[in-house]
Amino acid sequence: MRWTRISWAHPVSIPPAPSGAGDGPDGREDEYGHRPVKTQLIAHDKEVIILDVRVPCTPVARLNNHRACVNGIAWAPHSSCHICTAADDHQALIWDIQQMPRAIEDPILAYTAEGEINQIQWASTQPDWIAICYNNCLEILRV
Repeated sequence: MRWTRISWAHPVSIPPAPSGAGDGPDGREDEYGHRPVKTQLIAHDKEVIILDVRVPCTPVARLNNHRACVNGIAWAPHSSCHICTAADDHQALIWDIQQMPRAIEDPILAYTAEGEINQIQWASTQPDWIAICYNNCLEILRV
């Protein structure tokens, strides 16, 4: 089992934290009464854990559809609600995390490569494309 901090803080709208936990970065609420807050993504073995940095001891969500160690996470450059995870199970999975804090059961898209995916990047200027690396290959996938 391994712990890997793969991503950085990223603003996502989730319901208000318990009282005394602090406010969102700018104090404004969205149309659902949620405040944008900074989240942290952590890969723990086969699972990605999403934390609200105001209450880091309690995960907001867990993404656990990978069957092997997660190697990479990429935020969608055009959306704060979509991430892509890649793992040793040959899969790249795209998740819609907008429904947090309700459980996120399944990814919205999945791709199976011919080898263990060890690197992933979502194109910042072309958000319809994701690059993955496995073995000695680079594949560019259209979302």
